[in-house]
Amino acid sequence: MAVQTSVVIAQTVYGALHALETFSQLCYFNFTSKIIELHSAPWKIIDQPRFPYRGLLIDRESFPLEMSSYPNLWNGAYSYSERYTTADALEIVLYAQRRGINVLAEIDVPGHARSWGLGYPSLWPSFNCREPLDVSNEFTFQVLDGILSDFSKVFKFKFVHLGGDEVNTNLSIDRLRDLRAYERANSSLEGRRWLPTQPASSRHVKHAQHAKHGKSKQSRRNGDKEKRGKGNPRWV
Repeated sequence: MAVQTSVVIAQTVYGALHALETFSQLCYFNFTSKIIELHSAPWKIIDQPRFPYRGLLIDRESFPLEMSSYPNLWNGAYSYSERYTTADALEIVLYAQRRGINVLAEIDVPGHARSWGLGYPSLWPSFNCREPLDVSNEFTFQVLDGILSDFSKVFKFKFVHLGGDEVNTNLSIDRLRDLRAYERANSSLEGRRWLPTQPASSRHVKHAQHAKHGKSKQSRRNGDKEKRGKGNPRWV
């Protein structure tokens, strides 16, 4: 029987692994001769994934992973049995790598981070407002820096997901004003602004003088119709 050579060409080890998976589907085991046969050869297959990235998102709003920089963060795990040590995470990454799978770590900030405050309550804007993270507190960014540093020692994939979805901006007006003042005093926060610059609930109530009597009155909120009848003041 003539022996033929099969050649696999790939740009990465993962491409070669997937090529071998495709090649294995062309092979047939002959139970009589006890050899693996390749029918209808020669084959020439040029293939690539349909999507650049395919994966499974495991979304859990807890903090189950051990962080050496801030060890109290995993107080936000659902239970002691639902925690992952650094060794556990390394084992998962290695297990996936051997099968051509990358583990992309995600920390969903600033929303979906309520569990963080169970270990460090100062990350909450207040006790009654536990999300999003308090971006007016520099400690919040110190914790983020520590997490990313710890991540780099475990997760070797070139990307880290930072979430950014479903941010709850239902904060009090006074709290938002405090944040504005902090932003003005700290120009380094440019690019970190996770809250709207002027939510609908914080529209300012304007004042105007009565055109005839010179009296100061409080205007209606933006969007209300302006009264323009005879003898009525005009609001600006």
